[in-house]
Amino acid sequence: MKRVIQKIIIQVIIIYIQKQMNHIKFQKKKNIYQEIVDKYNETCTSLPKQSKITDKHKKAIKRLYYHTLYNLKKSAEEAIYIKMSEQYRIKINKADNIRDIAILGIECIAKMTGDKVFERENMRKLVAFSDE
Repeated sequence: MKRVIQKIIIQVIIIYIQKQMNHIKFQKKKNIYQEIVDKYNETCTSLPKQSKITDKHKKAIKRLYYHTLYNLKKSAEEAIYIKMSEQYRIKINKADNIRDIAILGIECIAKMTGDKVFERENMRKLVAFSDE
């Protein structure tokens, strides 16, 4: 039962945070905790009502809020990488010669990993190989 209540609370907090994604600052908005308690009471009608919120609850809400923001940011970054790799895959499929395919492959890997040294060194090798 306790685990079910925790899951419900987490879902309520996540829903609330998703609706309030305009970077709420906990220090500036003092009634955010009460708003979350109100949303909990509104959503979880079969559970006991919460009237006050403890410091422990506030810490948990803050932690979930920032954890959710972090996960959303990470998911957005991953989506960008997936879109970028798909764009490179399309370019590679359309490339006419092996040199262009190699250049696109090196660029794709470098962008995905953020490894500038990899890109510089392998482009240098490719130019040297092409000149031979």
